[in-house]
Amino acid sequence: MLLFSCFPTIKNTKVKKAFDVKKNIEQDYVLGAEIAEGSCGLVRKCRSKANGGEFACKTLCKSYKYVRREIDIMQYLSGHPSVVTLYAVYEDSDSFHLVMELCSGGSLFDRFQEKLPLTEHQAAVILKELVVAIKYCHDMGIVHRDIKPRNVLLTSSGKIKLADFGISARITPGQRLSSKTGTPAYLAPEVLAGKYSEKVDIWSAGVIFHALLVGYEPFDGYTTTEVLEALRTKTNLNFDGGIWESVISKPARDLIKRMLTRDVSSRLTADEVLRHLWDFLESESKHRNSERGCDSCEASLKNSEELTFANLLFV
Repeated sequence: MLLFSCFPTIKNTKVKKAFDVKKNIEQDYVLGAEIAEGSCGLVRKCRSKANGGEFACKTLCKSYKYVRREIDIMQYLSGHPSVVTLYAVYEDSDSFHLVMELCSGGSLFDRFQEKLPLTEHQAAVILKELVVAIKYCHDMGIVHRDIKPRNVLLTSSGKIKLADFGISARITPGQRLSSKTGTPAYLAPEVLAGKYSEKVDIWSAGVIFHALLVGYEPFDGYTTTEVLEALRTKTNLNFDGGIWESVISKPARDLIKRMLTRDVSSRLTADEVLRHLWDFLESESKHRNSERGCDSCEASLKNSEELTFANLLFV
C-alpha cells in the first residue's frame, strides 16, 4: 500500500535574510520585451549580463501601497518548486524592479482559453499542482487572495507556478481578515462580508476547477456589478443535474461541492483537497488497471502520484 506522503506538511518556521536592495538594474541586466502589464506595473524579459540567463523583471511603482509587502512575501515564499522564485530586488527613484524566474509557458488562462472543458483526469492533475502551491502558502501563514488562471504560470516544461502576491497577506491560525479585495469571478462570498480566512483560496481554486471541468465559471456576468450580484444571490450551486450528472463523476462532483460551499467551516482545507484528489487518482488508476486486467496496481499508482501537468500538455 502506498502511503499518503507526496504532500508533506511544511511548518511555518522558515526564516530568510532580507535581500540587499540594489540601485541600478541596468548594470546587471539587459531589459527586453514586455510580457505583461497591470494597473501597478509591468513585466519584461531580462537577460543577465553575467551569465546570459533569462529572467522576468517585474517593475512596480513606489506609489503602489502594497509594493513592499509583495516583495516581503515573495522573498518569504521563494524557493518552493510551486511558487515563482524571486532572485533579486532593485530600486530607483520611482520604482522597484523584481528579478524573478521566467515562466515562458504563459498562464493557465493562455494555455486553456480555447481548450475547455478538459477531461476529469487533466483537471484533477492541474488542481493537484495548484493546491500543492496553496497548501505551501497556508502552511507558511500566507493567504494569496487572488487565485485565478492568469496568476497560475507555466514554465517551459509545463510546471505550474503560483505568481502575483500583490494582494496577499500574512495570517495567523484563527485570524479573520476584512479587506474586500480580489478578482470578482473568483471571489469567495465571505470576502464581501468582510470576515474571512485562508479558505478563500480554496473557493477560488474551486472556481478554476469548475471552469476546467465544464468550460465556464459558476458566477458570470458582463460587468463586475453583475458578477458580484450573481455571487450574492446564486446561493445554491446545483451539481446534481445536467452536465454535472451526465458527464462528471460523483467523486469530482463531491470535491467541487466541498470546495464551493458557502459554509466555511465545512469547506475543505488544502490538505483535505489533496487527500481527496489522491483518492480520486488512486481510484482512477485501479479502474484503468481493472479494465486492462492488471494483477497489480502499484506501478500505475506510483505514476499517478508523480503525474504533473507537464505530462498533459501534449495529450
